[in-house]
Amino acid sequence: MEGFEDTVGYSAIAFVSLGIIFLAIERTPVRWILSLWLPRKLGTYAYGIYIYHLLVIFPYNAWRRWRHFRGAWLVLDIAIYSGVICAAIISYHFYEAPFLRLKRHFVR
Repeated sequence: MEGFEDTVGYSAIAFVSLGIIFLAIERTPVRWILSLWLPRKLGTYAYGIYIYHLLVIFPYNAWRRWRHFRGAWLVLDIAIYSGVICAAIISYHFYEAPFLRLKRHFVR
C-alpha cells in the first residue's frame, strides 16, 4: 500500500483546495484573510516559487536522503526555501514584469 498515501493525500489536498476556493468566493473570514497584503503578494510570486522550488526540491531531497546528517534540517529547509522565494521575487521584477508591461501594446 505504498501509493495509497500519495493517492489519498493528493485527493485530500484537492478537496481542501476546492473548499478554500468556495469559501473565498463567499463573504467569509477566508476571503478576508486571502485579501490581506501577504497572501496577495505571495500570489504575485507564486508561479516563480513553483518553478524554482521544482529546480531545488528534487536535488535537495536526494542529497538529504543520501546524507545521514542528524543536524537541524529545519534551519536548512528555511534557508533553501527563503532562497527560492528570493529567486522568485527577483525573477518576477526583472524577467516577468517587463513582459507583463508589454500587454498594453496588444489589443484584446
